[in-house]
Amino acid sequence: MKGVDGYTVWSGLRVDRTWCRVDYKTIKPHKSITSTDQFCDEKGNTNKVFPSMDWKKEFDSTDDGTTVRVEISFEKEADMETIIQMASRKALLLA
Repeated sequence: MKGVDGYTVWSGLRVDRTWCRVDYKTIKPHKSITSTDQFCDEKGNTNKVFPSMDWKKEFDSTDDGTTVRVEISFEKEADMETIIQMASRKALLLA
C-alpha cells in the first residue's frame, strides 16, 4: 500500500510522558514499512521544536525467523545529533 493514510500516537510508560506520532508512508506486507516519526502532544499535534525522523524497516524471512533492517534518516546531521543527545541524557537519568 503506497501513500498510506494513517498514523499512530503512542507514549512510553514513564512519568514524564513523551509522545510520538508515526505517519505511515508505505506498507508492503511481509516486506517493508516506511514512516516519519515526530514528537507530539497526546492529541498527535507535532512538536516542531524537535526534529522528525524518516524510518525504513525491511523484513526478510530466514530459516529460523525474520531479519529486520532499520534505517533512520534525518533532514540534516544536526537533527541526528539532537536525538542522540536526548537519548544520552535520558540514559544518564535512568542510571
